[in-house]
Amino acid sequence: MKKLKLTALILALAALISLLAACSCGTKEEEQQSAVPEYSRDLLGDWYGVFAVTESGGIYRDNAGITNDCVMRAAVTDGNTGVCYLVINGVGDKLLKDCAATFGEDTIVLKGTVEGKKIDDWTFRRLGDKLSMSAVFGDSTDYMKLDITLRHCGDEWSGDIIPAGYEYTLKYGFRSLVTVMGGDPAKLPQLSGKNLNLRLTTDEAVPGGSGSTRPSFDDPDRIISANGFFSIRLPEGFAVVRNDAQGFEIANEAQGVNSVTYDAYTSNEDALARLIREAGETGIRFWHYTVDGYDCYAAVMKDVGFGSDIVLFGDDGSGRMLEIHYRIDGDTESAEAMLGQDPGLYYSAVLSAMVRFGG
Repeated sequence: MKKLKLTALILALAALISLLAACSCGTKEEEQQSAVPEYSRDLLGDWYGVFAVTESGGIYRDNAGITNDCVMRAAVTDGNTGVCYLVINGVGDKLLKDCAATFGEDTIVLKGTVEGKKIDDWTFRRLGDKLSMSAVFGDSTDYMKLDITLRHCGDEWSGDIIPAGYEYTLKYGFRSLVTVMGGDPAKLPQLSGKNLNLRLTTDEAVPGGSGSTRPSFDDPDRIISANGFFSIRLPEGFAVVRNDAQGFEIANEAQGVNSVTYDAYTSNEDALARLIREAGETGIRFWHYTVDGYDCYAAVMKDVGFGSDIVLFGDDGSGRMLEIHYRIDGDTESAEAMLGQDPGLYYSAVLSAMVRFGG
């Protein structure tokens, strides 16, 4: 997966859609007579799905084809206007700042500015069980066509569009995905009342902790590597193979995971550049994640001679590199299929790790 370029505002693809205060210029009598526009409360709650850049040009031309999971909470705060908090996997929550969300019968309409550029009527439309938006960011020269497709968190997915972390979401809940994708559960707007989809939000089976509280590196249910660099909550079915001065390794042979090894070291190289150098070829497929503050890229290495090696590199922007190898049975095609369709084991073993190297 290629690295999204959005100039100074966004190396991240995610979104905090904030309520804009409206100027009230009418009389009290006029205010009392005006009715709050009706909207569907089924639009409120927690959504999960896929973000994609389907077309791009100019300074954004390299972003075409980027696809990532995303999560969104929609909440009304005043009348029929409110807040949507949108997080795109691995890239934070800065894409749609300073935007108003207006709720209708089957739509959520966004207005405001993105990176100083005005946006009008970016519309999420409810079609059956899906909530979808297509919009263009930029101008006729420098532009990106953005598509977002969501279902209520926990709804079943089928067909051509299936979020990579679907099974992980069912197991660990909405708040866990917000954290794994680089968001902040503390920023989630509050919701109350009936007809809200929150059934996976209060799930307490968050990796390494419980509820909405971020786990601690030293939590008693986590294993700390002998060198003190890593902390993981051992996923179900996994066993520790090695934890000494030579390295930290876990495995789940029953599920075909031969080994998962963790390493960290000093490097000034960009994580994506490091992965491309490791792959030694162009056109390799990338996945983009955040692991405990490290901006990470993963890909399936070819011709490794023992099945497949899913290699992840991440950098924290200050000269520290994270490297994780997830070695499994099966060829490259089956490994990529696992990441795209059933990544629960990978998510729990890799993305919930915590790193304290150099800190």
